[in-house]
This record gives sequence, structure tokens and C-alpha cells, in this order.
Amino acid sequence: MSKKLIIILSAAALVMMLFMGGIFFMMWSKISQMEGQMTVAQEPEKEEAAVAETVVKPIFPLKSFIVNLAGDNGTRYLKIKMDLEIKEESFNNDIRQRLPQIRDSIMMILTSKRYADIKDTAGKIALREDIQNRVNAFFEEPCISNVYFTDFVIQ
Repeated sequence: MSKKLIIILSAAALVMMLFMGGIFFMMWSKISQMEGQMTVAQEPEKEEAAVAETVVKPIFPLKSFIVNLAGDNGTRYLKIKMDLEIKEESFNNDIRQRLPQIRDSIMMILTSKRYADIKDTAGKIALREDIQNRVNAFFEEPCISNVYFTDFVIQ
């Protein structure tokens, strides 16, 4: 090989190595910037998670309900289990004292619903609100802040 060809190949290899080094440096700096942004972004989430953990309200579990749905000549039934989120622990005894009335009113709500009323998400949200309003009506001060369905089966 001639000296001229060796010099050209060496120069091309050197340019290629410099080009690859430049690309590596740019990618490294971008990754470092992204990691810095991710740690800054994650810190508020940790603070929000800590705040969310301190706001957890007490839960009052109810036994499951199995009812026939309205319409369809009794061919469809609903099996549902729910938990009531109460505003304060002090309401626990009040709910226990009124538990038969609460279960009865929930049973009346459930048996008045048709499959078409509760088959979609909007219907389930409306059912949740109906139950919350009916239960809160038993008390001078509303004590139920939310209703959670833990089991919901329509057949």
C-alpha cells in the first residue's frame, strides 16, 4: 500500500472516531439532563403521595347484596359488595346503630334498578350517588363521603 492511501484511511478513521465521540457526548449530555428533570419531577409526586396517605378516611364495610333487578321478569340479578367511606371515625357507631335501615334502603335502591340503568360506567356512578344520598339522609350531618364497589356482578 502506498503512503498516500494509508494517510487517507487514517484520516477517515480519525474523522469517523471524532464523529462517533461527538454523537456519544451529545447523547450522554441529553440523558444527564433528562435524569435531572426526572428527579426534579419525582420529588413533588413523593410529597403529594405523602399528603394523600395522610388524608385516608375510615372505611365501613357492608356485607354483599344479591338482588333481582327490575324488569326482565326476574331473569337478571345483581351481586354487589360495597364499602362506605366515612368522614370521621366517630360516625362508625352511628352507622352501626342504623345498619338495618341502611341495608334496607340500599336494597330498595338496587331492586328498583334495571340492567340498562347500571350496565355502563355512568349508571354505576349514578347508583353510587343514589346510595350515598340515601344513606346520608339518615343522619343530621352527612357522614358518608364516598361509596366504593368492591364486587359488582350482573347476570
